[in-house]
Amino acid sequence: MALGLQLGYHSPPSGVSRTPIIESDLSPSDPSIPIRGGQIGKGSDAEGVRPGGESMREYELNFIIQPEISEEGSAAILARLDAELESGSERLCCDDLGKRKLAYEIQKFQKGHYYLLSFLDAGPVVPHLERLLRLEESVLRFLTVKVSDNVVDVEARKAEAAEREAELKRRAVERAEREAEEARAREEAEEEQRQAAAQRSAEAAEQAEAESDGEEAAEASAESAPAETSEGSTTSETEAPAATENTEASADASIEEDKS
Repeated sequence: MALGLQLGYHSPPSGVSRTPIIESDLSPSDPSIPIRGGQIGKGSDAEGVRPGGESMREYELNFIIQPEISEEGSAAILARLDAELESGSERLCCDDLGKRKLAYEIQKFQKGHYYLLSFLDAGPVVPHLERLLRLEESVLRFLTVKVSDNVVDVEARKAEAAEREAELKRRAVERAEREAEEARAREEAEEEQRQAAAQRSAEAAEQAEAESDGEEAAEASAESAPAETSEGSTTSETEAPAATENTEASADASIEEDKS
């Protein structure tokens, strides 16, 4: 089952080419392949499988999980795959390739979480693993690739895979620490932005309050100015009759003096 996606394969052993496995290659109803559970069918002398189990084939199972699936959900899928490999198979390592952009949209997803599971088996476990992934709704795509037809020194290959898995775990820890540091840096930057925004908001509020106080003072001053003008006019009107009376009194006095 071809993915049509770049899955990031590891380099196969020297002189060995990868062969994609399709469903017709390993059908459970095919009598020429070994039967699941360790029993050997008619094809016990098939290519890469020697009588007595002296050699095994190496496979890589590439699969993509929906990006929003939690770590617990992904771990549950990996645990079910490992359980399938416990009977007659040898699990080598599982490489968490992380979340990557898909070559094309799948089920409205632009990204996917890529995994690469390496294992040794005579062949019958492959359809069981693929059936498990096919029934898993969170799995977007999967592809099984045969890396080697004949792995004679199984223990040496397991030791090599153990070293690689230890290296993968070390890288995973480093990646987790790096992502945590980046997350802390983002949180600090966001907190600084929030504080700066709060400070700008407070300054704007103070400025608005000052402008409002200034407008109120101006309005109060404008209201008091006509009142003062009105009082001044009343005083002038009061003083005007008094001045008229004084003028009339002076005129009368002048007339009396002339008569005398």
